[in-house]
Amino acid sequence: MACPARWNRTQPRVETMNFHDTVPGHVWQDLISGGHFTRYKGGDVLVRQGEPAKHVVALTNGAVKVIRLTEDGSSSVLALRGSGELVGELGTILDKPHSATVTTIGSATGYDIGFGLPKSCCATRTPESHLPACR
Repeated sequence: MACPARWNRTQPRVETMNFHDTVPGHVWQDLISGGHFTRYKGGDVLVRQGEPAKHVVALTNGAVKVIRLTEDGSSSVLALRGSGELVGELGTILDKPHSATVTTIGSATGYDIGFGLPKSCCATRTPESHLPACR
């Protein structure tokens, strides 16, 4: 079966309703304005399972895979995420260690955002009970 002409074989196809598209533009801008723009190489780890959740990454280009390691040493790919997504937010919101490892698939760019999500972001996407995790 032939691949569609527009499909880029070097970059995985990631089709999702991303975070960026579900929030007002000012919320996304508020989020990334508090971050540091970073370029990632293929295979870079953005978030590591078990580490304290002290940051999130707002992806602006490229794709990542979310992998969960089990106690027996096996791993499962939980998701693929692309441009416009947040990664590492669950641990930050719940104030728990990261529950999965997030690794780039090819080159990517994003904003590394220090501890806590902006209140405008949390108010839009999370229940009131999680607001204390926001700055």
